[in-house]
Amino acid sequence: MRIKKILLLLVLGVLINPLMAQVSTTDSLGTKFLIPTDFKSQYEKAPAQLVDVRTPDEFKKSHLPAAININYYSPDFLKSLDQLDKNKPVFVYCATGGRSKGTTTALRQKGFTQLNALLGFYSDLGLLYGINPEPVKRPNKY
Repeated sequence: MRIKKILLLLVLGVLINPLMAQVSTTDSLGTKFLIPTDFKSQYEKAPAQLVDVRTPDEFKKSHLPAAININYYSPDFLKSLDQLDKNKPVFVYCATGGRSKGTTTALRQKGFTQLNALLGFYSDLGLLYGINPEPVKRPNKY
């Protein structure tokens, strides 16, 4: 009986573990959601626009080089997106991913097609650029 329990736990572990790993993905509209390492490497491959949609206070504390700040919570947010070039790829990041997803949705509605958003935490991406950002409070998964 003990062996059956151990085997069952091993099988469940093998089946569930891949579901917990975070990998880059593309949604049904073609927006790429990239883990920090993929975000950095893809952004650096081609001329692209880098957009930080956090608040001005968050941006002032730390941001990626060459990023422009478009505050997601600003009343002029949608109008501010018009400064971006529809013909160039756009890479969007925020603190935890929610504002990035909302931004890519808004950009898609405005006719942008080359959209990329950070999947994960800005603090992880910042470390890849040698920036030690203020840590984000991560949800307790357990």
